[in-house]
Amino acid sequence: LHWASTEITPRQAQGHQASASRGFLLNYELYGFETRRARSLSALTELRYFPPHAAFSSTQMGQWQRTSGDTNTNPNHWSHVRLDTSFSLAFPDEMLSLRLGDSLTAATSWSRSTRIGGLQIGRNFGLQPYRNTAPIPALMGTSALPSDIALYINGIQQYRGSVPAGPFSLNTPTGITGMGQAQVVLTDALGRTTNLQYSFFGTPDMLAQGLSDWSAELGWVRKNYGQSSFDYSSEPMLSGTWRYGLSNQLTLAAHGEASRKVSNAGLGVNWAPGSLGVLSVAAAGSQHRGNSGNQIQLGHQWNNSTWATSLQATRASSAYRDVAGLQDSQHMRSSGRAIVSYNHP
Repeated sequence: LHWASTEITPRQAQGHQASASRGFLLNYELYGFETRRARSLSALTELRYFPPHAAFSSTQMGQWQRTSGDTNTNPNHWSHVRLDTSFSLAFPDEMLSLRLGDSLTAATSWSRSTRIGGLQIGRNFGLQPYRNTAPIPALMGTSALPSDIALYINGIQQYRGSVPAGPFSLNTPTGITGMGQAQVVLTDALGRTTNLQYSFFGTPDMLAQGLSDWSAELGWVRKNYGQSSFDYSSEPMLSGTWRYGLSNQLTLAAHGEASRKVSNAGLGVNWAPGSLGVLSVAAAGSQHRGNSGNQIQLGHQWNNSTWATSLQATRASSAYRDVAGLQDSQHMRSSGRAIVSYNHP
């Protein structure tokens, strides 16, 4: 007697075609105070124009101050600074975004984002919010007779269907971060019930097998952000970030950036060995004015419904540099982070 294996993959929720009308938006935030010697009023504003699948946005900050008691200077002071101006295009079917103007470069856990003015293109999973990007656990079992099957994740029903006699594999998004408990209930044609218990670990740091995430930027580094409206470096820079789900337990990452004065590249691995959490290792190297530098990072994350831990340690040589570091007067050599949290029931 030969039984064929049955694979069950419930369909993910499908989104509707996005649509939008043209329009303008004025977004603002006001803050003011008054003392015996001074008055101040600050305003953070955004002007946005949105045609279909695109948006033009500009943000600025203004401040008015009035002081009393000093007769040698003008008591009224007004300042205005442009923050970010950009035009962006969205391609929902391809999950791509294109941005022209001011933006932040993509980064990994071991690299830093850089404010630039230029061009950015990359994957944008937010354009398909119904899509599951995390690995989907495979729940395997065997049914002796044709049976109804029900899946419960942490006690909440996620799927109901039927399976023929023989081995089966149930693949379904869990939507759970951290440790989770899955229960598969089989009810055969004779009314007999079988309960199968599984443990799994979910995390947004991992990508499903075969799924990729990437971003590329070309532009000029923004300097004195929040103090000057148009202060950019005279030298262009190039940046790229890439992540790939090699398997449901292994996600690879790479990041590189370069300008005329510095080049930097690194590789990282996230490994999820079952219920032990996520282990991460990354290493990067740089070249700056003929000097070579290196950096290494180790990390681990784990949580369940009650406890959560996050550990990360980074160590860099004295010659290690990145593009953002060219604007720093001091350079960080090492850092450590340890977080333990408890969720009372």
